[in-house]
Amino acid sequence: MIIFNYDYFVLNDLISILSEDEYAPFVKYLKARNRRGDARNVDLFKAIVSEKEGRLKTELGSNAYNVLRNRLKHRLIDFIAQSTLEKEGSTESEQSKTFITGKRLLQMGKPESAFKLLLKLERETHEQENLTLEGQIQQFMISYAHLPGAPNLGELRKRSQGNYEQQRIQTQLNLAYAQIRLAYQAVEFEGEKIDLNELINRTFAEYALSDEIAYSFSSLRQLVHLADIHGAYTKNYHDVNLFFIQKLESLQGGKSDNAENAMDHIEMLYTIANIYFRKKDFDRSMVYLEQMKGQMERFSFNKEHAYRLKWSMMQALNLNHLGRFEE
Repeated sequence: MIIFNYDYFVLNDLISILSEDEYAPFVKYLKARNRRGDARNVDLFKAIVSEKEGRLKTELGSNAYNVLRNRLKHRLIDFIAQSTLEKEGSTESEQSKTFITGKRLLQMGKPESAFKLLLKLERETHEQENLTLEGQIQQFMISYAHLPGAPNLGELRKRSQGNYEQQRIQTQLNLAYAQIRLAYQAVEFEGEKIDLNELINRTFAEYALSDEIAYSFSSLRQLVHLADIHGAYTKNYHDVNLFFIQKLESLQGGKSDNAENAMDHIEMLYTIANIYFRKKDFDRSMVYLEQMKGQMERFSFNKEHAYRLKWSMMQALNLNHLGRFEE
């Protein structure tokens, strides 16, 4: 019986998700944290990248080599987390810092300032649909609701119950989409045929998800992606039902049409443009590419360069099919 050391694969997987542009910053990060001059973590990282770690393992011996791999793994986890926060989660990181500050103010006997800070943060997280942090803030304020400056307990209870219900719904949504994706695996691996609309309606009914609660930028992006997969699997984009476009239009321009949801919004617009392109409706595809361009100009976001490249390629394909070669 072969026993796999999954920790061994974790380090290799972590290294594999680094871009080549991140190699040098990671080496610099390692060197800055090495307290001993004979640390070999940089050597190990370079050996794994070049697929020549066997020589280093022989030199160090199995035990020392495994200890070194484990230490490098933890350094890499820390580096990836920090760089991801810098690229994607600056707003969330700042909100977490504000929450920590508010908690300390309360614990140190400064309730008026603490509640002022926390109430403002609660509003921000609610508008940005950061349900987890919003719920944590509400629970913390409830536990200190007897102090001066605390919000009205009845109103806070209503907001907390509303947040709890939204998180419950989000859990149901995640379960529903997981079930839908598993059904698509059956299509791919077992050759079953699935009616996308019937599958979605049946799954939403199973999890008691109404139209009013089942659609957000995140959930719609998943539906659009599924529709694209459906067209690719069946090789019949003509019959792909774009029922979700009306749902998207109801979200555009609303409070949730913000920087936090920009990535989902942009990816959705690109996928819709691609579906229309596959339907050979090039004019409609151009409409959604124009919307995508507008969203990219509104916000800076992670992988911006990659999406601008996708936009340019899709734009060129549409113009070519429309005979507008000069543009």
